[in-house]
Amino acid sequence: SVQNLYATGRQVLLAAGRAGLHVVDAVNPAAMRERQVIDTLGSAESVATWGSYAFVEDEGAGNRILVVDGADPATPRVIAAIPVGAAHGAIATAGNGYLYVGTPDRQLRVFDVRAPASPRQIAAVPMPRDPLSGREMSIWRIVVEKDSHVYLANDEWLRVDDVADPASPREVSRWRTSGGATDLAVHDRRAYILGPSTGSFPGRPSLQIVDVFDFANPI
Repeated sequence: SVQNLYATGRQVLLAAGRAGLHVVDAVNPAAMRERQVIDTLGSAESVATWGSYAFVEDEGAGNRILVVDGADPATPRVIAAIPVGAAHGAIATAGNGYLYVGTPDRQLRVFDVRAPASPRQIAAVPMPRDPLSGREMSIWRIVVEKDSHVYLANDEWLRVDDVADPASPREVSRWRTSGGATDLAVHDRRAYILGPSTGSFPGRPSLQIVDVFDFANPI
């Protein structure tokens, strides 16, 4: 099954679990066709792009991020692999030549991928424990908006980091959700947070919408 997808103007990239990364030609949306399948050793769980490069979370066999050169859509190829830990949890998103990864050890890691064949880590930011329960908090989703801020669905928190200097992420906003944050979309400093069937809405999922126009006072 498709775990995650990323659409560009000409292609749709499908992270299809054990079936690998599927590259679909979407130039004509009414007649899309599969062009390539890239086998992954583990399970393709998420995908992000920067320019002609794709970054694929490959769960299992060490959990790593595969860097795929798609400059020639007919022959995409893996040019690098970034190890990120042995357990599930890596969620990758790319922006402005940097890769932001939520790793199983509950850190936000930043990689410089401007030389995609030789990615290098430039920052590692541990996630704080929940101040109410003391529980360690996993990163479930990451969104880069306008290349200068990163939004994190950090278990039961929405966190916003200023990454104008990608080597020194700095938290500028945080908001505790009502029952969890497992998925996330962001547009024009408004966050749309999907929560599980817990918290304020027992027995059913929730969609929470948070304005972060004023980083110091999200509402």
